Amino acid sequence: MVENSGSWPVPTAMLDWIAEGPRHLRASESYDICHDAAIFLYHFDELAGSRVLAVGDNDENSAQVLTDNGYRVLGIDLRSHCRGGPISYFRLQGDFVEFVARKVLPEFDCIYSLSAIEHFGLGTYGTFERAPPDPNYDEAALQAMCSLLKSAGTVYLTVPYGQDYVSHSTDWRVYNHQAVRNRLTAGFAIEQEIFFKSAECNCATTHQAGGIAFVAQRDADAYRDELPHLTVFLKLRKL
Repeated sequence: MVENSGSWPVPTAMLDWIAEGPRHLRASESYDICHDAAIFLYHFDELAGSRVLAVGDNDENSAQVLTDNGYRVLGIDLRSHCRGGPISYFRLQGDFVEFVARKVLPEFDCIYSLSAIEHFGLGTYGTFERAPPDPNYDEAALQAMCSLLKSAGTVYLTVPYGQDYVSHSTDWRVYNHQAVRNRLTAGFAIEQEIFFKSAECNCATTHQAGGIAFVAQRDADAYRDELPHLTVFLKLRKL
């Protein structure tokens, strides 16, 4: 059990919305749950007790929410866990792709990675420095996930989204429609693709739920800004 500081109350509307999802997950109001994590938890639809891998679990508490709801969770991140309440799931600190290459991980029913894949292999990520950067490490990470999944297993992702594919060599990537398909979905079928605002921006909103503003695909495909204000949530099924 590790105690962490820095959490703040989550709006009740978000917690109620998460609980309306297919698995009716319950989350403590003391947890720090970002929009990415809320959308993932709302759409999470794995059988009770499933084995779940959280890749890049450093900055949000979805792994702890799943653990509280009876799922068997392993977290992997380059950094030590720095935000949220107490954690009671197992964690490994290090490079996810390298862990897979060493064949030290078991099979999983599902794997998820929220706002992390866009950083893989690019310059600095937290206190970690990769030298030299690997521009294709996001693709390597998805192939590593595919290799760990059981037959017909699921991957849940969120990544920044916009009109153009952009790779900021020292920090993150922004994906567009084609880059999502070329870089993130080999070996998978896309089951869900949902667009939402990760920050306030000049893009039309179709509706709101749980305090989150959602965006139509046509508007997300046309959105262009220097900062990644839009995010896409993907649910992928292993072929």
